[in-house]
Amino acid sequence: MRHPIDPFTPAVELAAAIRRKEVSPVEVAVGCLQRTDRLDPLLNAFCHRADDDVLKAASAAADAVVRADSPDDLPPFHGVPLPVKDLLDVAGWPTTHGSAGADPAPAAASAPVVRRFVDAGFVLLGKTTTSEFGTVSFTESEALGISRNPWDPDRTPGGSSSGAGVAVA
Repeated sequence: MRHPIDPFTPAVELAAAIRRKEVSPVEVAVGCLQRTDRLDPLLNAFCHRADDDVLKAASAAADAVVRADSPDDLPPFHGVPLPVKDLLDVAGWPTTHGSAGADPAPAAASAPVVRRFVDAGFVLLGKTTTSEFGTVSFTESEALGISRNPWDPDRTPGGSSSGAGVAVA
């Protein structure tokens, strides 16, 4: 790695650094996965991880950077990791909607918004926790457990997007 990756780097800046070949999508993905390994047992941001899928997508993104004739040929968020809320289908990944009663079978196809994320160049990092069916203002479900506020674990990160908020923080 040429320089440490600041986990609070804005996505636009991270995409620009990837385009300039200052950092590779694989380095960024590995950094995110390592940070998730360290913090998720305490905070419960993720309900589904597919590290092999993440590394495969990051590797393909790195190859595309090398093959691109110009950085402008790459999508706007090329190689930037993005978690997806567990209310959205991602092909091959389960969608539980935060419910113990949901069918955990992998989705056959990705939701249109997820396809747009991928088309924009994002590397899907995993699925984040949500309240059951996204209906309450805190994430504490029988299926996924309690998501904790990274700044004060005794408080809720709030909203049905608690896992997403924790993942960003």
